Amino acid sequence: MKRKRLRFRRIRKGFYLTLLFEKYGKWFIWELKRFFVPLALFIVIVSALVFISTKDFPWREWKLSQGFYRDVFCEKIRSGSIRQPFNAWSSLIFIPIGLWMARRAFLDKVPSPRLSPIRRHKRYGLLFGISLVITGVGSWFFHASLTYVGHFVDVIGMYFLGGFLFTYGLSRKLRQSATAFLAVYAAVVVPLVLFQWFNPEASRYAFGALILSALGIEIGLHKSLSNKLFVVALLTLGLGFFIWILDEKKLLCWPQSCLQGHAIWHILTAIATQLSYLYYLSEGPRVNWKIGYRAGKYTWMNRYWKR
Repeated sequence: MKRKRLRFRRIRKGFYLTLLFEKYGKWFIWELKRFFVPLALFIVIVSALVFISTKDFPWREWKLSQGFYRDVFCEKIRSGSIRQPFNAWSSLIFIPIGLWMARRAFLDKVPSPRLSPIRRHKRYGLLFGISLVITGVGSWFFHASLTYVGHFVDVIGMYFLGGFLFTYGLSRKLRQSATAFLAVYAAVVVPLVLFQWFNPEASRYAFGALILSALGIEIGLHKSLSNKLFVVALLTLGLGFFIWILDEKKLLCWPQSCLQGHAIWHILTAIATQLSYLYYLSEGPRVNWKIGYRAGKYTWMNRYWKR
C-alpha cells in the first residue's frame, strides 16, 4: 500500500513538473534567446575595447578637447591608453541596454494598431538601441582619449539619443507614420551634428534643450506624470544630472577614487533610458500570455490583449 502511494506521488509530481515546463520552460527558452545574442555581442565589444586599452596610443599627438585643459571632470587624468578609467568603463552600461532593445525589436514585433508604435514597428526599437550603443562607445572613446574627435563622437551619441526621445514623442503627438518619423529624426539630428563640429561648446545646451523638449511633449501628450515608469525615469535622470553638476563644480570630488560623480551620471542615465523604453512599451493594451490546450497536449503560448 505504501509503495502504491509513493508511486502515485511520484507520478503526480512528474505531472506537475510537466505542467510547469510547458507553462514556463518554453517562456524561459524564449527569454534566453532574447538575452543570448545581446550578451554575446556585448562580450565581443568589451573584449575589443579591452584589447585596445592594452595598446599604447599617443593621445597627445591628437588634438585635445577643452575638457583636458579645463579639468572639467573630477577624475584624475592618468597616463596611458585610458586617461579616465572609471568614467570610461562606466560608459559601457549603455551598450547591453541598447543591444537588448535592438534584439527585442525583432522578437516582440506585434502587428496591431492598438499597440504603441515602438511595438508595431521594429525601426523604433532598433534606432533607440543603436543610439544607446553609439552613446556608450563614444563616451568610452572620449574619456579614454580626452581628444577633440572623442568629444565629437561622444556628443553624436548624445544627439542620437536625445533626438530619438524628442522625435518619438513628437511623432506620437502628431500621429506620424514611421517613415515620417525617420525624416523628422534626420532633420533634427543632422544639423545638430554639423553644428557640433564647428561649435563644440554648445553641445550641453543643445542636448539639454532636446531632453527638456522631449519631457514637455511626454507630459503634455497624455499626462505622463500619472505613469510610474515615467516618474521614476524622470527622478533617476534628475538625480544623475544633480550628481553630474556636483562633480563638475568639484563639490563631490575625489580625483583618485573609484567613486566618480560622472560615472554615477552614466549609470543613472542608462537606467533612466531603460525605464523610458519600458514606459513606451506600457502604452496601449498590455500583452499577456496564455497556454493553449489541444488534444491532451499543451501548445505554445499565445498572445492576447487586455486593457
